Amino acid sequence: MRVGRGNAVHLIGCSQQGFGRDFNLDIAHMRYGRLFVVAAVLFVALVMLSVGLDWAEEAQLAENTAELEKACDEGIEIEMSCLLTANRYAHGRGVDQDLKHARSLMRRACEAGVMDGCSDLGWYSLYPTEEGIDPRPERASKYFDQACEGGSSLGCINLANQYRDGRGVEKDRERAAEAFTDACGESYPQACIIGGRLYLYEETVARDVDRAVKLFETACELYDKFCYDLAVLYEEGQKVSADAKKADKLLQRACDGGHPEANCSE
Repeated sequence: MRVGRGNAVHLIGCSQQGFGRDFNLDIAHMRYGRLFVVAAVLFVALVMLSVGLDWAEEAQLAENTAELEKACDEGIEIEMSCLLTANRYAHGRGVDQDLKHARSLMRRACEAGVMDGCSDLGWYSLYPTEEGIDPRPERASKYFDQACEGGSSLGCINLANQYRDGRGVEKDRERAAEAFTDACGESYPQACIIGGRLYLYEETVARDVDRAVKLFETACELYDKFCYDLAVLYEEGQKVSADAKKADKLLQRACDGGHPEANCSE
């Protein structure tokens, strides 16, 4: 028997009648082919649009960076203009990456009294990203200390981490605890918790229960989830007088705030 197009369709399990009386495979192939072409064209158009938007965004970023750098040169809003420009040169956003120039902008901010600029200088002294430049931890700690003394919480955090972990310097948990205490606040509530734990549990740090409780209380007042450590203190009653009712309230706040160890299911 001669197998024609209609029989071929029937042999694979679907007859022409199944698609309607006037079904024609050639027309179907043509229609689906056109749909594929249209879809391909739309895809290419979307890709080109995305590339165009990225290019426009980069162009706008470059223009904005030039304006910021001009403001920095003129001493206008140094904290934003110099540091933001430095960040863009450090990461190559809107401009070619130039870490040497980025550091010069950070130094300018630092010398103008913008302490976060000093902290940034310390960071790039401790973690230089250019080839052939070795870390300079002593210089880093000098900048971090200057920033922290000048009121930069970021500088205090960097100084605390450097001495807690011994990053290029001898470990000094006592100094780390002091720096975490200085950093404790709305921007870095975790610093309150870390500092408090060092004063309670770190053998190389002079125990200071009152200071630890105060740090935990500060963190708890800022964000509910950071009430957990304070709750544990009152629940266990090892460092402070036990207070089950107070502990339960604090644990509930920590639970509501999303602390992973607050046992919300219990």
